[in-house]
Amino acid sequence: MSRSFQADAVMLLVTLLAASGWIFTKLALEGLPPIAFLALRFLGSFLLLIIFCGYSLFKLNLKQWRYAITAGLVQGITMMIWILAINRADQVSEGAFITSMLTIIAPILAWLFFSAHLKWETLLALPMALSGMALLALDRHWQFESTQLLFLMSAFGFALHINLTNYLGQSIPSLPFTAIQMAVVGLLAALASLFTESWPETVNTSAWGWLLASIFLATGFRYTLQTWGIKNSTAGSAALIMTLEPVWTAMMSLYWLGESMDRQALAGCALILASLVVSRWQLMTRRTKQTRNSLQV
Repeated sequence: MSRSFQADAVMLLVTLLAASGWIFTKLALEGLPPIAFLALRFLGSFLLLIIFCGYSLFKLNLKQWRYAITAGLVQGITMMIWILAINRADQVSEGAFITSMLTIIAPILAWLFFSAHLKWETLLALPMALSGMALLALDRHWQFESTQLLFLMSAFGFALHINLTNYLGQSIPSLPFTAIQMAVVGLLAALASLFTESWPETVNTSAWGWLLASIFLATGFRYTLQTWGIKNSTAGSAALIMTLEPVWTAMMSLYWLGESMDRQALAGCALILASLVVSRWQLMTRRTKQTRNSLQV
């Protein structure tokens, strides 16, 4: 079995773990306060990650620490918006598709604020994504729900975080950069929870179980596999496989949470998924050309 095929299989598992994170989170929030859950999840993941990169944190200079903390603050604010959206959401599956629009928003923000080149695929995918969003969000009263707006805000936040990671994290090793961000997200959420939330008198055992699943499977194990998979897969293959995350999330939501979609919502999700594929078209065609060239050789 080739290394590339193994990496593609790992990336497929990564999308399944990422999708399961949505389900684990929704089920854990039935017993835990949302911001407190976020704090425990990221602080727990930080403690896991620091085992592998604790010494390298001391090698970072002040500028690198400042960059990592800045990215962590953006991620922390975004994650709190996202967790509040999940806590309120009746349709996690729709939220996954709305949030996946970060793939299209990220290059637009890079063009606006970081002078990056805006590719034609993004311009072509944008109206498709907006049309899909309209089908999901606009009912006969033509009014967006607050939860859908929160998911859309989190998509913008995640897109900004991707750009900051790309531009600020180039000179910082991946593991300590990730560990610092997890610590910042966890501490920021813990502080926010302290002043805004109260704990229930008792927390059921299943909520703690879903929290542990979020820490070990959806965060720690997932990001470890994702790092290996991206390094050993081609960009086009990884990009295509990662578009499956909202699809898996929708399927899991239908099974575990008993959600359902009408035809309009299904059409909206299909348009958003199509826009994700279009936005990554160049990466996917590059993979096809590389495969064809290797077969000719």
